[in-house]
Amino acid sequence: MAVVNFIYFLANFPGIFTNVIDSVFFDDPYLANHFKQKFNGIMKFKYYEISHIPPAAIIDFLFELSVSNMLQFVNWIETNYHFSHEHETGNF
Repeated sequence: MAVVNFIYFLANFPGIFTNVIDSVFFDDPYLANHFKQKFNGIMKFKYYEISHIPPAAIIDFLFELSVSNMLQFVNWIETNYHFSHEHETGNF
């Protein structure tokens, strides 16, 4: 179910993606700022012709993170973002 939840997040992430980065790395504003710049660079150089954030850009961003930071990001999604009430409560 975690994979389904992640895919749902990719298609429906809440609001501005850089705000999601702030939420994930709230305990280290310097690192959050570094990651926001990294994400903005991905958007600027790879997706410059697109006016929205495609799911592929988020996947590209995740592959730029270290394993520990990637896990922190994925764990945040699993904790804070739910594709259904059943997923949120664990009642499948």
